[in-house]
Amino acid sequence: MIAAIAATVTIPEVGCRVGSKLAACVVSASLPPSMPSPSPVSIPEPPPSSPAAPGSSPVLAQTQCQSATPGKTLDDILGGIDNFPLTLGREVVPLLVVMGNNGAIYRSEPVEIVCNLQSSYTELQLVYGVHSGNSYSLPKNKLLFSVFLDSKPAGTKEIVVGSKQKWNLNLQSVTNVRLRAECTTAICPALSFTEMTLK
Repeated sequence: MIAAIAATVTIPEVGCRVGSKLAACVVSASLPPSMPSPSPVSIPEPPPSSPAAPGSSPVLAQTQCQSATPGKTLDDILGGIDNFPLTLGREVVPLLVVMGNNGAIYRSEPVEIVCNLQSSYTELQLVYGVHSGNSYSLPKNKLLFSVFLDSKPAGTKEIVVGSKQKWNLNLQSVTNVRLRAECTTAICPALSFTEMTLK
């Protein structure tokens, strides 16, 4: 019969060498002379974090924007719901942001935002319209959308109910962009954007 031999192992401490990154941890153990000393245990460095998903482009609403509407904050007039199904005519598209006052724009109360560009961009691509499910999306309600580049008017577009509209703007040497939505009738739907891409 072979007698069982019990060995007592004590681990007084765990020492780690720490540099700019976690390099290795060495376990110090006191063992009986008959047992070999353990080799240092190396812990591999964690893999690098994954890069941002390719293909994503800067968005105007994510630059340094602020309200240019008297008495209103940016949160009052600019908001969005990720992946909200926006209906523009017969097309369903994801909503990026909506510009308005509680889902509407009132006569003599235009809403405006101004965004400072932190980098040099050459083009702004806007895709916009009014949500067909908004109760104010009626042909009789006239909504005007204007863009100003460095305080100079770039143009004004009339919003056509049931249509997805596009506007590409040249941003060469431009440092700020101002957007303005104005209702010329009693009440109009908020202006919805599905794209505000900077290039």
